[in-house]
Amino acid sequence: MSFTDRLVEIANQLGKRDPQQPDLLDGVIQLVRENGITGLLHDLKTKGLGELAASWIGPEENKPINTDQIKAALGSANLQSLAEKAGVSAENASQFFTEVLPGLIDRLTPKGEIPADDPGATSTTDTESNNTHGTEGSW
Repeated sequence: MSFTDRLVEIANQLGKRDPQQPDLLDGVIQLVRENGITGLLHDLKTKGLGELAASWIGPEENKPINTDQIKAALGSANLQSLAEKAGVSAENASQFFTEVLPGLIDRLTPKGEIPADDPGATSTTDTESNNTHGTEGSW
């Protein structure tokens, strides 16, 4: 199964918690598909959220992310664009992302490893894309 197929399958499973938000679910899928896990983790790390994001790929319990952190990580303009496409407020979109994103990344990285077919792996440095375990600076 390809990365995109796994992404869509897992996102749909997680999105069943809120079936009223299929367009937001598409936004989550688009975000991860375009940036890959590696790209998304890099963005979170540059916003000071690396340790939090590392918990999503490691064996420990997923640390929660709040709406302000989502806004900082994704950027207000990007979040607003995703919200507009879904026909919801940016606040509703950011809340949806807080509920879905940690579990999605966790399930896409079984055994704490970023899949070899992650589309973001080719757009970051070798150090970032090859080392996925541990703390904030480990990917």
